[in-house]
Amino acid sequence: MAQVAGSSTVKAAQIDVSARITPLYFIKLNLSDANGNLLSTNFYWQHVAQDQYDGLMNLPTVVLDAEATTRIDGDHTVVTVTLHNNTNNVALLSHLQLHQKKSGRRVLPVFYSDNYISLVPGESSTVSIEAATKDLQGDLPLVELDGFNVDVKPVDGPVSIVANVNAQPSHWPASNIVPESR
Repeated sequence: MAQVAGSSTVKAAQIDVSARITPLYFIKLNLSDANGNLLSTNFYWQHVAQDQYDGLMNLPTVVLDAEATTRIDGDHTVVTVTLHNNTNNVALLSHLQLHQKKSGRRVLPVFYSDNYISLVPGESSTVSIEAATKDLQGDLPLVELDGFNVDVKPVDGPVSIVANVNAQPSHWPASNIVPESR
């Protein structure tokens, strides 16, 4: 394993793509330290024909399983959400938002340990969400989830989880801002 100085680069590997690969494919890159501790994860999508990503529009919707817990830490509420992709398809750019359950109001400011998460088939990811308890205004936490091709099985409980319908293009009336192609 090579040591790499900060702010420098080294060619670590070459990705050889099989001639039988689907036109649109995904690459997940994990960077670990010398002890095997995960430092970062990057997720890419590529197309065998450079810069052609129309295949993304044909990705099936992935319904994620989710579970969440909450705990009080001083004057903060910490919500821990685990997302599970139990499908055979990639879930792109899963995005979480913290809201008040009864009022539906978004809680801000909020600190997320991660967001815009892409999950490969069978993968899970856990995210911590931290906000001042006073910003929940006595309400229970509600986590709204959206993503490029993502939906979620709703959860009702001490921490509820629902799809963020406001982020879905079908929720908004047509604007004609982007003209349809001819």
